Amino acid sequence: MALPIARSQAVLTGMLVAIVAGACAALWAFASRNAWKAWAGLAIPTALMALATSLLRGGS
Repeated sequence: MALPIARSQAVLTGMLVAIVAGACAALWAFASRNAWKAWAGLAIPTALMALATSLLRGGS
């Protein structure tokens, strides 16, 4: 478990963080001056979150 709180509270926290992250990603994509910066600004954080998820799940 990544968050030391009750499962229902962890799910709610994760959902709220995802909503904020999605809004920030949309703002970033539309605020970028070119498509390469928009893709890089979305792909790099996505790769970092995927790595963090993999590490938290035990590397499997």
